[in-house]
Amino acid sequence: MKSRSVRIIIGDVYDFAAREMMCQAYQLQMTAYQSYVWFLPAWLAPDWYDTDRYNKGADSSEVVPCSTAEMLEAINGHLSLTHAAWAHDNAIMQTNETVGEWRENLRTLLQKRFNRTLVSSYAGYAYDAVWMFALALEQLSKEDPSALSFIHAPNTTKRYVEILEKTDFNGVSGRIQFRGNPSRISVVEVLQWVDNVTRIVGKFEPNVSISNKDPLAGTLFLNESMIVWLNPEKSKPKDGTVQCFLGLAEYFGIYDCNLFLIIANVIGLCVLGATLFAGFLVVKNRYDRKVMLTQNFMKSIGLDLLNPGSLEKWEIPRDKVVMNRKLGEGAFGKVYGGEAFFEAKGWVAVAVKTLKVGSTTEEKLEFLCEAEVMKRFDHKNIVQLLGVCIKDEPVYTIMEFMLYGDLKTFLLARRHLVNEKIGEEADEVSSKKLTTMALDVARALSYLAELKFVHRDVASRNCLVNAARVVKLGDFGMTRPMFEKDYYKFSRKGMLPVRWMSPESLGLGLFTPASDVWSYGVLLYEIITFGSFPFQGLSNNQVLEHVKAGNSLDIPSGVKPQAEALMRSCWTLDYKKRPKASEIVEFIANNPRLLQPCLEGPLASVQIDDSGSVDLLHTERTRKFSFSLRKRNSSGVFNSPFAGGVNNTSGFGTPALWVQEEADPESPSELFPVGEESPEWRHPLLIAQDKYVVVNAPPSDLYASYDASQEDSLL
Repeated sequence: MKSRSVRIIIGDVYDFAAREMMCQAYQLQMTAYQSYVWFLPAWLAPDWYDTDRYNKGADSSEVVPCSTAEMLEAINGHLSLTHAAWAHDNAIMQTNETVGEWRENLRTLLQKRFNRTLVSSYAGYAYDAVWMFALALEQLSKEDPSALSFIHAPNTTKRYVEILEKTDFNGVSGRIQFRGNPSRISVVEVLQWVDNVTRIVGKFEPNVSISNKDPLAGTLFLNESMIVWLNPEKSKPKDGTVQCFLGLAEYFGIYDCNLFLIIANVIGLCVLGATLFAGFLVVKNRYDRKVMLTQNFMKSIGLDLLNPGSLEKWEIPRDKVVMNRKLGEGAFGKVYGGEAFFEAKGWVAVAVKTLKVGSTTEEKLEFLCEAEVMKRFDHKNIVQLLGVCIKDEPVYTIMEFMLYGDLKTFLLARRHLVNEKIGEEADEVSSKKLTTMALDVARALSYLAELKFVHRDVASRNCLVNAARVVKLGDFGMTRPMFEKDYYKFSRKGMLPVRWMSPESLGLGLFTPASDVWSYGVLLYEIITFGSFPFQGLSNNQVLEHVKAGNSLDIPSGVKPQAEALMRSCWTLDYKKRPKASEIVEFIANNPRLLQPCLEGPLASVQIDDSGSVDLLHTERTRKFSFSLRKRNSSGVFNSPFAGGVNNTSGFGTPALWVQEEADPESPSELFPVGEESPEWRHPLLIAQDKYVVVNAPPSDLYASYDASQEDSLL
């Protein structure tokens, strides 16, 4: 220790070891006179240092090569730490008397009975120990009077110890408090032994506040003027620390220069390695970018990120695909009608979606994402993917041909037949046919939910009608898997169909099969009104606020109560209470004439192309809108002809079929059961339409810009 410049030495040893240790300190000149600071136990015997007596003792086998005089010089000026034997004389005890009064009464009692006044320092400890056990025993007997009869039983002993650990009172020796520690939290006194006299030079008072969680917290009071330094300078000696590297080692709590040097070298090598690795990544990134440019990256189709082998088995030779007419134009390219040759079927009528040559990688990935999703589906009410052509540009996706196009156009073209009832065509607008169409879509949604997919764009424009007039769900460009979760979280900028979206999707970017059910309710509105535009007269931002305020579409007059109940259940604010798609399938199947036409005039269904905002196409005279802003009445129920509930004649068997909302529509917790307290005000996800320019996209009255990248994680 001397060679390592150790100056402060703490010895927690017994008497015989203390004599041997301090004798060696004397011989090595490591005493207080040479600026060494020794801490020795306070509980050593009063004459423990008397080597002359111990060396000559008949029972002793020890031989300490130091005289008593030399030992006195060796131990002179040493310090000790000990628990305070007494609390302050003015402290109030648990018996409502002061510590000073108790000690005086004890001295009087000792004088009277034993004719002595010397009070042992352990008297206070013994007194407090008896009180501690007695108080715990009293509480134990109150909890279970029979416990005293089984005091040695394991359960009784365990409970007794638990009560002891929670002991907290002011005793004669101070505060009696354990806080789960084996020893009580007490005042510690700093003692110095100088010239055979022990004096208190400091005190550590612990923080016994209940709010304090650190049992070692407290305040040290040190009277340095009372400390006697025996070194030649007669001042506080240095601790022997040698500064390493301008004190950096000590700053980090390392007092071995060699150890600090080793650690510094290791850290330096790690930093150097990290720098070299970062430089390697930068160089590699630049190299990869050059390689991609030399390989004419614009001709690639970006399948490396989508596992290129996943679509290889769907590849169709390009010469087996014939396109003979243009059907339309989408966001990524044109859609053609034609035929494709398959070994098992021969030539089959198909629809071919093409990707514009020169599209960006992101556009290519999004285009192929629909094919990646569709190849997983095999259902009679879902448009079937037949193949792809991805090896060269332009990229094709080949799907089954739907003769009558989208459901919205199909309904609008037959709107006039509702009142004319002309021959065979009248069957296309019958109640049974409308219900069958709704059932077809419900079956598709049930299938998607079973496979844990969310469509996110359920609307009549995305439902297609084939030659047999079977409705199939299509346009899976926004469809996403939920994987092990029961939801899909939208977290980037994009265009989303505001008028068909649920409150939780508008406010949180949260999509579940229940949000598809909300959109399905809007689809039912489109079917019964033969393609009427939802929320006519409102801009996208107005629709956003309207739905988030707890409102929904107004159901036209003439709708059957069962159909009204179904639509309202689809628009339940709490998405957990909406019916499942499978339940809707069962319900509609049991009500084959559930839906019937509800026309209130030739309302607008499209936006004027060159208009910068939603502009409705009106007839010469003003017509009323097909809905009103539905608010709730004072009882919390939507104002409607069926307020107060619909009789359970629909056969659904669930309260979610009719509206009984009793909460405040402005309550964020009711509108967003899985979010923060008021997410709709902190997460303005829908922003102004004019902040984005959308090329070759659906009309802006159907989709609005959505930016979820700025929102916090609410789930």
